[in-house]
Amino acid sequence: MFEYILLNVSSGNKCVLVGCVYRPYNNIDLKPFYDKFKDITPNFTDIIITGDFNSNILTEKTLLDDMLSYGMHIVNDKSPTHFSRSSSTLLDLFFTAQTQNVLLFDQISAPNFSRHDLIILIYKFDCIKPADSFTFRDFKNIDNQLLSSCFDSIDWDQIYFKTSIDEKVDFLESNLNYLFDCLVPVKTVKLKNNGNN
Repeated sequence: MFEYILLNVSSGNKCVLVGCVYRPYNNIDLKPFYDKFKDITPNFTDIIITGDFNSNILTEKTLLDDMLSYGMHIVNDKSPTHFSRSSSTLLDLFFTAQTQNVLLFDQISAPNFSRHDLIILIYKFDCIKPADSFTFRDFKNIDNQLLSSCFDSIDWDQIYFKTSIDEKVDFLESNLNYLFDCLVPVKTVKLKNNGNN
């Protein structure tokens, strides 16, 4: 069974599609993945797909051609990533739609726990710096006694003298907004700098 997960990573109005795949055997049909991928990718310009495709692209080019037909370019196409006693194969791959955003690719041998090298990609993706403050309604510090007093000071009977339902709604809304603005004030808090820029 071919397994994959696709994630939408966003910052402001920018999004990158990040996918991780596992294909346990090279005779497993990739068409269901391609069909899903084809439906999703038009929404993204930045796309990164990685994983164990179990297709040795040092000798087989079908996977590369298929991915290229969807606008996906191989990042690592030279060095083997999987090692056995009898062979060295390139099974663990990175594909991206925007190769110019790849800042670094590397791989690290991990013979103590895997026959696969660990593969690493550093990708340029501009994140929007979070705001240094935020504004909210301070519900925590409502003065319930003052709320009750202000509520009682409004002449609620006036609603019966309004001639239309719209006037009644306006009367109710304006008075509730008045109470809301007076007793649940807007508060702005400056975020502490944690040292990260």
